[in-house]
Formats: sequence, C-alpha cells, structure tokens
Amino acid sequence: MAIDWSDSPAWVALVLSVGSTGIATWAALESRKSRQATEESAEAAKRSAVAAERSHELAEKQYRDSLPPPVKLVVLPLRKNHYQLANYGTETATGVTVDRSNLENLLVIGDEPPKNATIHPGCTLTFSLAPDHDHQVPNEVWVTWDGHPEPQVAPLPA
Repeated sequence: MAIDWSDSPAWVALVLSVGSTGIATWAALESRKSRQATEESAEAAKRSAVAAERSHELAEKQYRDSLPPPVKLVVLPLRKNHYQLANYGTETATGVTVDRSNLENLLVIGDEPPKNATIHPGCTLTFSLAPDHDHQVPNEVWVTWDGHPEPQVAPLPA
C-alpha cells in the first residue's frame, strides 16, 4: 500500500482526527478530575452537615441544662428548729411530702413537715423539727412530689 502524499484532504482529515482524539482524551481526564473533585466536595459537605447537626444538638443540650429545673426543692433555715421548704424551680410542685421515716422520734413544734402539699415557684412552706433527749435532728430530709416518686435528699441547714 502506497501513501499518496498529494492527497491533502486525507492529510487534513488525519491531522484533525489526531487532534480530536487528543482533545477528547484531555476532556475525559479533566472530566474525571472534575468528578473526583465533586465527590470530595460532596463528602466534605456531608461531614460538615454532620458536624453542624452535632453542634446544634450540643447547643440545645447546653441551653436545656442552663434552664432552671421544673421543680427544685431546698430547705432553708428560718429560726432555731424551724425550716422552710422552698421551690426554686419554674413549675408548681404538687403532692410534696417529706418522708417521715427518719423523723419518727423528733418533736414537732408548730408546723408539721409537708404531706401532699403544693408549693408554687418561689414560694415556701414552713415546718419545724426539734430533737428530744434521745434523738437529734438529722442533717437531711427526703422529699417526694408528683412526678418524682424517688426521694430527693434535701440537706437541713445547721
């Protein structure tokens, strides 16, 4: 087979064909790089979304933790052997009861420890406990209320 060097349209077609093949190869490589960059960007976006979600959850938890509890009962001193049970929470405590099992042998002078009482936020109930000659006033009382059946320890001030 002999090459006819005078067939210029064939030579032009050959050059264009080789050039087109080179351009197509270059375009395919660039397309692959672009696809990889897009996939990496998508992965980075997913990681960013997960991090943003975690950050949002943490911020919500910190906000919830910073709010005062719905019911927070604290014993305050009033005067000798007299105390106040205060609700420092944000909701009314109902069914407030001081467990009397560790108070059985104490004298009550005046107000009994609360039993099935209601304490509004920022309000108090007064009660008294006094030692007799055989028993001392404990250093804590146990308090329950509606929705919180497990006794909460409330230290008695000295």
